[in-house]
Amino acid sequence: MTVSKTVYLQAGAYQINPTNLTNGFSFDFSGGEGALIPIEIGWKPTLLSDFPGDYKIGGWYSTMHGADIYYDLHGDPLAVTGLPAQQDKGRSGFYVSLRQQVIGEAPSKDAPPNTDGKGLTLFLNYTLADKKTSTLDRQFAIGAAYKGAIVTRPDDEIALAFGETHVNDRTARGETLQNLAGLPFEPVQHSEYVTELDYRAQIAQGAEFSPNLQYITDPGGMGARDDIVVLGLKATLTL
Repeated sequence: MTVSKTVYLQAGAYQINPTNLTNGFSFDFSGGEGALIPIEIGWKPTLLSDFPGDYKIGGWYSTMHGADIYYDLHGDPLAVTGLPAQQDKGRSGFYVSLRQQVIGEAPSKDAPPNTDGKGLTLFLNYTLADKKTSTLDRQFAIGAAYKGAIVTRPDDEIALAFGETHVNDRTARGETLQNLAGLPFEPVQHSEYVTELDYRAQIAQGAEFSPNLQYITDPGGMGARDDIVVLGLKATLTL
């Protein structure tokens, strides 16, 4: 639903039906285990010197049951008892996504929607997941992208970002209890940190070639693990 030229609101409802994985899509709603309800409100202003911005706040709620990551069916730590997990009803989450060009040249009036102008754009993404049922309970990324840094490549973009993926403290608590009980050792997890340098080359209209370099600290949220360097490459073709 469009509230104004720059503000929109959207929501949906989807049945969660595992039988679709084996039977394929059909209009038979039997076998459903709940509903997923997402909602998002967005604002796409032009600020400062008509620079484009994109601001989103949203969340989701699931009515189905999910396995608790800490308690067993009797309410005791399942890492110690080894019994089936307690089933929690209602899984939810929340996210914020912010993107704003701050310096440079605004996109032309006839540019396609969601086109960044030449110059510096800042961004931040944050997601908070359900703490009862999610091993990874929050994630954030912050960074900057510069379009047109190379004069001869005005549509190319270079970006630098830093992110954290946090392991739920309840998961870490269970791992600590498991180790104290003398059960098979489990490293206690905390957060994984990633720094990424990305170059997006527009080689033709609708064709993008993107090499990237990632440096990962504490992979899997485990401080005892060595840091990792990853070289990546992505190619995108939009028809």
